[in-house]
Parts: sequence; C-alpha cells; structure tokens
Amino acid sequence: MSKSLYLKPNNLAETFLNLDAIRQLIRQELGCDCPEEVFDQIVVGYPSIFSSPNIPSSVQVLVGHRLLVSLVPVHDLQDVAEDGKQFLIEGKDIRDGNGLNRYRLVLVGHVSEEVLGELQKEASDMDDRMHVHLIEPDRLIS
Repeated sequence: MSKSLYLKPNNLAETFLNLDAIRQLIRQELGCDCPEEVFDQIVVGYPSIFSSPNIPSSVQVLVGHRLLVSLVPVHDLQDVAEDGKQFLIEGKDIRDGNGLNRYRLVLVGHVSEEVLGELQKEASDMDDRMHVHLIEPDRLIS
C-alpha cells in the first residue's frame, strides 16, 4: 500500500487510478470498516454520473457493489449547499436503484462549518446509510 495520498482537486481522476489510493481514502479518511474483500471489485467513474449539476471534474467510486462514493471539488460548484443537496438526492437514488448499501458524498475543498453541518443533517435525515465528508484541498493523507 502506498504511504500517502495527495488529493489534487483539479485532477481527482488521476489520484484514483491507483486502487491503493481508493482503499486508503475509504479506510483512513472516511473511516469505513467494510470487509477487505469488497476492495476486490472497484469501479472508478470519471466524470461522475450526476445529471444536475453535472460536474466534469467529479469522480465516483463503487466499491464491492456496496459502497458508492462521490468526490466533488468544491471550486466547481455554483452553490455548495444547493448542489450538495442535489448530489445527496441523486446519490441516494443511484444507491437504492442499484441495491447498494451506502452512499458517501466527499466534498474536496473549503466549505463553511454551517454549510457542511447543513449537508450532514440533510444526509442523516434521508437515512443512516448516507454521509457527507469534507477533505481540504491538496491534503496529504498518510
């Protein structure tokens, strides 16, 4: 496994061509304790499959046909709160429509605590299998 993961918000897809980077993000940053065998099947989608807003720099990762993770650079959003709510709705629809277990929206960039809290509440109000995370840009995870 690589020692560090450097998230580059201008090129998230390049970061996630390395499958060890995906495992590292999910285990260390998102705190997922899913079984190791789920990492045997990883699909990276670039750009993501959101219909609106369509963010060409976003990346979606499907792990073990259980966990869907969307990584969205904040600097490409018009309105983080409204766009984030739309991502949660679409992420839930994708998750439920494909029989997945969990959905995680990962915002990469700077977001106010108020907006982050609002989105986290929105996710928890939808159900307990949805989460919102924030990763600062250019963050080194080791």
